[in-house]
Amino acid sequence: MILKTLQKIYLSFFIALLPLTCWSQNSIQQQYFSFSSQYGFTIPSVQTNKYFIQSRLTGLNLYLGKTNSDSASWSESFRNPIYGAGMQYQQFTENEILGNAYTFYYKISIPFFPVNKVGFYYSTAIGTTIIPKSFHPQVYYLNHANGSKFNVFAHFGLQSGINFYKNYILLLAVNYYHISNGNIKLPNNGLNLLAAEIGVNYKFQTIKNTRKFKKPIRENNTKYLITISAGSKQTAILGNNYSVFVAETNYYPFSFKKRSLGMGVDLVADKSLKNKIQNDSILTGSKSQYLYSGIYFSHTLNLNKVQIVTNLGVYIDYYKIINENLFYYLGLRYSLYKNIIGSFGLKANLNGGDYLTWGVGYYLK
Repeated sequence: MILKTLQKIYLSFFIALLPLTCWSQNSIQQQYFSFSSQYGFTIPSVQTNKYFIQSRLTGLNLYLGKTNSDSASWSESFRNPIYGAGMQYQQFTENEILGNAYTFYYKISIPFFPVNKVGFYYSTAIGTTIIPKSFHPQVYYLNHANGSKFNVFAHFGLQSGINFYKNYILLLAVNYYHISNGNIKLPNNGLNLLAAEIGVNYKFQTIKNTRKFKKPIRENNTKYLITISAGSKQTAILGNNYSVFVAETNYYPFSFKKRSLGMGVDLVADKSLKNKIQNDSILTGSKSQYLYSGIYFSHTLNLNKVQIVTNLGVYIDYYKIINENLFYYLGLRYSLYKNIIGSFGLKANLNGGDYLTWGVGYYLK
């Protein structure tokens, strides 16, 4: 119970910090406010035996962002993206089963090429989604998508911006959303959504920064990162929660201003596996065995104080406890102080989310 409470506090604190990266001294160039509507549907699970509710959705989205238009800071490496914080509301046609979703998020939209009157972007976002009608054994017993009111929100999309009149920009987008709690509380089939979006972006007039900067030098610096993380998961509906602890070492031989490429090794202590061995006579592992490790390739986007992390790897499991050896990790890191970072992410396999972790790391340069 204490670990679950700390997880909610950490998540709220982590998401609250992200918008602060949008407003830094001596770099404000242009601010944006957008209002848009959405229409889409739920995407069926790839697992044929997974309980699934098909539903249409409509939504409203509010977003406040900014861009650095003439600064040679980190943003110039990404062709001056728009980044900021927003909130959205999504209503499902199967409202009595799935409820409605209220989301608060941090998003960055990166242009494919320098923007003039027309821009084309790819966007990514992470946040927290509140679903009041989450699973309840007596009331909302059909909602197998979300077992908790607080969930992680992840987004990837493609969008265009057309400056059609003065400071008004027409927004057109296609978005993918994922909402789940990372097995903190089951059931956790999750919601996978696909939606079209249309709206208007208003560009505020601001004072331009007349300072001249030199383009950043593309130096390659080798980095090492050590991270300690913790989380929890459930293994059956209304079952017990089990703690998960992860120790990681990352090696980035290619670390540039824009991105870092490397590899890593993690050691996972998953207490739920001990219970799994005790209740499964087929498994040959020791009843005290709940440790396994993984090796992976890592890609990191460096966005000022925020880093977006994607890992793809395979578990080393000598006791044959893990059903899926292939795994991936999607997460965020936030620079807390000098070389110290806070981390938050979702570990998953082909069957869906496995667990969420919250941690602290230190960069060795």
